[in-house]
Amino acid sequence: MRTLNFGMLLMTSVLAVEAGIIPIVQERSVTGRVEVEEPVGSVVFSQSQVIAAPDFGLFDETLTITATSPTYVAESTSRQRSVIGTSAITGDFLTEVGFNFTQPDGYGLTTGLSTFRLEFEVDRAATYHLTTSDPFAVHGVSRFVLRRGADVLHEVISSLPGLDEFVLLTPGQRYEILSLADAGDGAIAFGGGDAGISFSLTEAVPEGSTVSLVVLGLAAFGAARRFKAAKHSSPN
Repeated sequence: MRTLNFGMLLMTSVLAVEAGIIPIVQERSVTGRVEVEEPVGSVVFSQSQVIAAPDFGLFDETLTITATSPTYVAESTSRQRSVIGTSAITGDFLTEVGFNFTQPDGYGLTTGLSTFRLEFEVDRAATYHLTTSDPFAVHGVSRFVLRRGADVLHEVISSLPGLDEFVLLTPGQRYEILSLADAGDGAIAFGGGDAGISFSLTEAVPEGSTVSLVVLGLAAFGAARRFKAAKHSSPN
């Protein structure tokens, strides 16, 4: 029984070591806005909405606002799927807006915004693999930033190639991830726009002590099972 308890203790220690990422503050949301003036100066439709993540759990939301009439069609769509885990942080962001008038004296404003902000620390030194898609934007902006304190470690913005980097994160530092897709860029009187980006920050290689603890814990657990089997099979 002592051997079994020792094995369980080691496996518990492994899980503790695996904690890795410690989230501190999160702000994640999707926002949409549509406003129509027909003629200019006379508001006939106005709606804005925000959906925010309540905690550090999975945030998977799509917000769509649509306004239609015989003389116009306006739409704003904002999406986000982001996960904050102990060994990985991921996010996928997309916004799309459109506005079309059949009357020359109309005016519209459509915006779509998907934002991600996370402050976090790590409880042990580890190398993480950072990747992003190639950010794109038409009448808008998409962006990703990784900071350590006030220092920018990695950044990418619309129309630039995505990131594929390895970064060492260490305890005692406050890190911050900022990412967004912002379509609309103010007023869209005709046509539309979109913006999008995705990112992944994932632990690349398990720490050596973690691997050792896993092996030791499994060995102790196996020894306990063999001891128990031998005890039951031995003659009285």
